Amino acid sequence: LDYKTYIQVPLCNSHACAEGMFLHPDAESMEGNDDETCCLPRHSYVERTLVAKEGCGVHTALQVKLAECKRLCGVHEACHSFTYSGVQQSCYLKKRLVAMEDAARVPQYLDYKTYIKVRLCTHHVCAKGMILRLEAESIHGKDDETCCLPRHSYAERTLVANEGGGVSTGSHMTLFECEKLCDLEGACRSFAYSVVQRSCHLKETAVTIEDAARVPEYLDYKTYIQVPLCSSHVCAEGTFLRPDADSIEGNDDETCCLPRHSYVERTLVANEGYEIFAKSPVTLVECEDLCDLQGACRSFAYSVVQRSCHLKETAVTIEDAARVPEYLDYKTYIQVPLCSSHVCAEGTFLRPDADSIEGNDDET
Repeated sequence: LDYKTYIQVPLCNSHACAEGMFLHPDAESMEGNDDETCCLPRHSYVERTLVAKEGCGVHTALQVKLAECKRLCGVHEACHSFTYSGVQQSCYLKKRLVAMEDAARVPQYLDYKTYIKVRLCTHHVCAKGMILRLEAESIHGKDDETCCLPRHSYAERTLVANEGGGVSTGSHMTLFECEKLCDLEGACRSFAYSVVQRSCHLKETAVTIEDAARVPEYLDYKTYIQVPLCSSHVCAEGTFLRPDADSIEGNDDETCCLPRHSYVERTLVANEGYEIFAKSPVTLVECEDLCDLQGACRSFAYSVVQRSCHLKETAVTIEDAARVPEYLDYKTYIQVPLCSSHVCAEGTFLRPDADSIEGNDDET
């Protein structure tokens, strides 16, 4: 008849990687059961001439291949570089953070080379509102700027008439996976998706809600418009990113940012007013940031000794009566708006030094 035999093949997501390696991010769709197929190294290594100053040793291994020496350095947290000889198959792990610019040993010794451990982006955890780059497994880095891309929000609309040029296509995908794919493709500005076909078509056209719809529509396809999230916006001087930026759609200061204030220190005021929030331990700068974030905060009390911050809703002035006696080393800090958050009247423009001037009027 039409009988066939089906062979069970293990998927990589059931494989346990060796120390110094981690499971491939696509493991659940990869067939295999070995480190070479299923795993990636936690670090990459850059070869250079044998360095003059090798630093303290961590571990020595003889009669090993270069790949094993790299794995050993990945396992040892204290290892930041190693020297290796292919002729002698000798591996010497070192503590020292070597740089490419460091002086080389003169003369060199046999065929020894120094290998510098470099962290790969695959091991980096991106901040909220960002997503790990598709090529992370081949990029050296450990920061959001190098390793991550901004995550976007997507608005659904009827299938657009002019979809524009295609970027790439994916099948058997959920809507969330299609959104993620568009985030990862730098040229993607919109996509068409069908729930029935589970089909994803990335497009390079920046579609709007007002663009003409396709008539008639095709199956259950919808167009999804890419909308940037505030978490990827860089605020202007004198303002800072809203704490809920990863859930707000926008790409401008007005939507995404809050004004930063200046604070004037004075003796602890007698009438502090209602307390909004308190936190310890924090620095004075962190306390200022907390007051900036709380819309109702107009002043705060802070103790350097206790590292304690108490936000208040009272707009205190320098002339207000002081507490007698004062309490520990607490001081009151008065919130003063900076000119950088002021909107000038028509015919005038903001001073270039506005982010360092206290005020909230056109004259100042």
